[in-house]
Amino acid sequence: MAAVIEKQTGSPVTLVEGGGGIFDIRQNGAVIYSKQVGSAYPFPTDEEVQSLL
Repeated sequence: MAAVIEKQTGSPVTLVEGGGGIFDIRQNGAVIYSKQVGSAYPFPTDEEVQSLL
C-alpha cells in the first residue's frame, strides 16, 4: 500500500505501527481513510486508496 501511495503522490510515506488491524491513511495531516476496531470498512484495495488521493 505504501508503494501505491508513493507512486500516486510522489511523496514519501511513513508507516506507523498500530495494533489489532487499526490504521489511518492521512494526507497532508487529514484523515482520508480510517480502519478502526469494529469498523464496517474492510482493508482497502490499492484502487480504493488511489481513488482517495
